Formats: sequence, C-alpha cells, structure tokens
Amino acid sequence: MKTWSKLWRSVNKPWIIKSEEEPSLKIDDKKMLQMAGEEVAAARNIYSQVEDPDMVDWAVYSLAAAEKRYDYLLKKYRQKK
Repeated sequence: MKTWSKLWRSVNKPWIIKSEEEPSLKIDDKKMLQMAGEEVAAARNIYSQVEDPDMVDWAVYSLAAAEKRYDYLLKKYRQKK
C-alpha cells in the first residue's frame, strides 16, 4: 500500500496534474482500526474453512499476525485518546 501511495504521489505532481481536489492518501486511525478488524475477520473465516495441514499452518500464522496487528493498533488508538 505504501509503495502505491508513493508511486501515486510521484505521478500526481502539481505541475503534471492540476486538480481542484487533491486525493486524500492519509487514512485516519479509526479507518485503520476498522480495516485491521476486517482483516482479523477474514483470517478467522479462512481458518475455519481450510482442511489441508499445510494450509492450516498458514491460516494460524495469518490469524495470529492479524490479531497482533489489531491489538497493536487498538493500543495505540487508546493511548491517543
């Protein structure tokens, strides 16, 4: 995501593209937290559907990573409030 944002900013220079409204590339904390929650839900859904042992390992890893990311963002969000 960051790579695409950097690429878009480099392509969308003010001297190349003039627009009245600049696209907002920043994502606020609530939106980031919501996206992380959706990622956890998707990982849980995948975990509940896999049957192959190798895929189960991957699903467990993905779920753990998504939950850790969500917990981290929630902690940071609460610290700001």
